[in-house]
Amino acid sequence: MLAENKDTLHIGTVSEFKKKHKELFEKLTKNDSISIQFLDGKKLGERITVPVKW
Repeated sequence: MLAENKDTLHIGTVSEFKKKHKELFEKLTKNDSISIQFLDGKKLGERITVPVKW
């Protein structure tokens, strides 16, 4: 990637990657979560964290 001066690696869809690299996918996504924080007026409100299940 350095030789081609690229900073992005396209791996296909999540389903494709999971199918081809099941063990790696499980290690990369273990205990994953998504955090969302909305504005409350002009301040950030409470953060909501939701665990991700694949």
